[in-house]
Amino acid sequence: MRRVLLGSAAAASSLLITLGLASNAQAYPIETYYGYASSSTYGYGAYAVDSNGYGYIYAWDSSADGYRIVSSVYNQTQGGVRVAYVEDANGANDSSGPAVYDYSGHAGDSMRMVTCRQNGSAGTPVNCKTTYFSLPY
Repeated sequence: MRRVLLGSAAAASSLLITLGLASNAQAYPIETYYGYASSSTYGYGAYAVDSNGYGYIYAWDSSADGYRIVSSVYNQTQGGVRVAYVEDANGANDSSGPAVYDYSGHAGDSMRMVTCRQNGSAGTPVNCKTTYFSLPY
């Protein structure tokens, strides 16, 4: 199982050391995939991966409208299991904080990212858009 990190490259690098993971892991993304809510003016989610299989996910809210940007990544090759989820903190034109999740994908896996707007942490997702991509590593 690969450990996938969320957040900035600096946070990812220090977290790798803290978790005792391989110190030769790259702390910068090789491939980044963006999933926009149905209008790019609302915001987007981003999923990045490096050649060692490490990566991160974050959400960026582009509009201070009170709606959060939420983004989920699903591994379609593994039966559609959700491998990552993130939401921005408050719907106020800013980004999500870092988080950590486990990931067990392989090169060539078919992935689906769903990015939406959501009213609060328990609201119903609206303005959703789906983005498909394949893992390069």
